[in-house]
Amino acid sequence: MGAMGYSTGLRLLFLFIILVSTTQQQQQQPPPTNHNHNTNHNHNHNHKHNHQHEITITLNNIQHSIHFNDHSDLFQTAFEFVSTNGVSAGEGCNDYECTARFISGMMANEMANKKIGEKAVETGDRSTVTRVKLDMIELSMEGEILSLESSSTSSTSSTSSTSSTSSSSPDQPKLTHSAYADVPCIPPYCKFRCAPLPAPQSCSKYLPSGPLPPPTIAPKSCGTTTIHPLVIGVPAEDVVSCVPLKSFDFAEAKPDNNEGKYMFDHKEEHEYRRAYRAARYGRTKKKSGWDCMRHYEILSSGSVPSFEEIEHSPAHTLAHFPKELLARARDLPGVDPVAGTINSEAFDHDEYLCLADELLRYTREYLTTKSVAEYVLRVAGKPRARNILYLSGHEGADYVRDMLLHGLKSVVKENNGVVVDYVKPPHLYDIADDTPPHGWSNENIYGLGFSTAHRLTEVDDPGDASFVDRSNLSERILNKEFDVVVYGSVHRGMLFLDEVIEAYGGEIVFVDGEDMHGMCTKVQKFAKMGHYFMREIGDDCEVIQ
Repeated sequence: MGAMGYSTGLRLLFLFIILVSTTQQQQQQPPPTNHNHNTNHNHNHNHKHNHQHEITITLNNIQHSIHFNDHSDLFQTAFEFVSTNGVSAGEGCNDYECTARFISGMMANEMANKKIGEKAVETGDRSTVTRVKLDMIELSMEGEILSLESSSTSSTSSTSSTSSTSSSSPDQPKLTHSAYADVPCIPPYCKFRCAPLPAPQSCSKYLPSGPLPPPTIAPKSCGTTTIHPLVIGVPAEDVVSCVPLKSFDFAEAKPDNNEGKYMFDHKEEHEYRRAYRAARYGRTKKKSGWDCMRHYEILSSGSVPSFEEIEHSPAHTLAHFPKELLARARDLPGVDPVAGTINSEAFDHDEYLCLADELLRYTREYLTTKSVAEYVLRVAGKPRARNILYLSGHEGADYVRDMLLHGLKSVVKENNGVVVDYVKPPHLYDIADDTPPHGWSNENIYGLGFSTAHRLTEVDDPGDASFVDRSNLSERILNKEFDVVVYGSVHRGMLFLDEVIEAYGGEIVFVDGEDMHGMCTKVQKFAKMGHYFMREIGDDCEVIQ
């Protein structure tokens, strides 16, 4: 947690939460005022009974209780607690509103019967009490020395994470879930706790063939035209190093609501990713095309995509994905993706963790932008390319073009090479202040710039080996200065095409990242000039205009 941007003297506050739900009937109260905190007011107030709830939180070895019922204003209740007790930062938060939203989200999930953690149920003639212990939430409080506590009795740490230990007094439980991992860091959002995985021999029961092999990516042939499958990919730095400890069944983290408006602010990518890390599943599906960034954001967060109808995707679309394993993980017994719930009595938690861990490993190995770029260079016969020209006539956001550029730059960086991108997409580059160049802001980038914006850096010194020289390109193309030329989008400008055909005809890389399902005339035209990569490839060879 020291990497969270706080001073080394700042200690951690460990929240130990017990959620208690009873079926005691109370007099109905009017519904609360909607404060438009959209992640916390989606529960239904038309219950037959008004259940009473209690959250018990240990702060500095002192127990505090938050009492609420089915009609309480959860956010206001949580906000009063965090502001009174100074709980203002941690788990992606740096103010009271954020921590209140975090806690009230758990309250809402409890009220919606979305149980989290380990639960023990006691039944009686008049009530059912469900206790849910949560030992993965960490917040920080200024000005006090606070201890770490854990309700757990045993743990197996992930070998891929960093470790942290805590001293404990004789009467205080020792922190046993001690495995921590660095998260792609937006301070103070830099640590999370790893889930204790089953022993390897247990996972071999669920994965008898061992780890998944590399994907077999076969091209599609339509007569004399050959098309190579392509996917978007995710920056390697976004892939977490272990499966996080889970708090929720399904993430209520879809980036947009039913009205097409984003649920998250353009500055809240950390909240978006935390929501997926804390959930076992994240919903995703085919949109305009089968491939979309949300699949990667769920996988890279250590969650499992509940991918609707992935088994019906065309054979050459999402060809890099482990479709069978994704469908199997989605359909584990006890999982209801429509309701967004899990029946824990039917659900095999060990099987889930083994499959989630394997999907995370697969993502790290085969679904990063770098691995996709390496695949493209292999197919193009240029696996050791160090000097790449990347052309596009449009500087706006384009997931496939942007992520392939990110991947190629990751590849050549290891070889002290350079990717000359022209025109330069400004939203991909780091900025020195809060005023993006050319008027770009994450607010007006498609997807708010999540997973894409400001991931690249550039030096201004022409003497630096990584300096990108975008001058005199026509002359340099004809002189064959570059190892390979890539057109990042055949639909968004074919700059210097005559010069490129003259100098590199037969070995040019063409990228088609559109939401299309058929062979357009550009496919037939450009596939003859080099290597044609396509994101959405249908099962037939019908030519469309």
